[in-house]
Amino acid sequence: MGEWTRIFPGSADDQAREEFPQPAAPSQTNSFASDCLHPCSLALNCDYSVTGLLNLHQQREISMRPWVRFIVFGLAVPLASAQAVQPVLTTAEAAKHVGENRTVCGDIVNEHTASSAHGAPLFIDIDQPYPNQIFDLVIWGDNKDDVGKIPEKGKVCASGQIILYKGRPEILLRDWHSWYVPQ
Repeated sequence: MGEWTRIFPGSADDQAREEFPQPAAPSQTNSFASDCLHPCSLALNCDYSVTGLLNLHQQREISMRPWVRFIVFGLAVPLASAQAVQPVLTTAEAAKHVGENRTVCGDIVNEHTASSAHGAPLFIDIDQPYPNQIFDLVIWGDNKDDVGKIPEKGKVCASGQIILYKGRPEILLRDWHSWYVPQ
């Protein structure tokens, strides 16, 4: 009866071995027997013969190649086509980026709800108060609960598409994910 031998490289004398008894009649095909004495039998359902183990390894390597291709190309292509992380804009820079989805940060200086206007929008002036505001955050009445409570003073950052309204840049806040208080 032969024995399996596994050598552990890097041991003190490079001679550390682990031996496993081999059954009397080795199989030449992949066996899924649960009583396999080889340690990989439980994890890999491998057979007893070296030839079978090599065949199993080759089968698993071949069957894994489509998954590897999927992972490599499935992740690499979107990452390669993704835009680089864009820097946060100041309110003065926002007018140069109309139509882009960007993050703009500045200091809250004034709030005003146009309660008589359709939709009762809340205008939050950033860096300069009305009528000389250089950037606004706008929350429509229907979105106020979704946006949550924005501080009355202090620094705030908002992310979204920069649009122009009456020649001034603004971002419409639709939910609480679209703004944050920087640390």
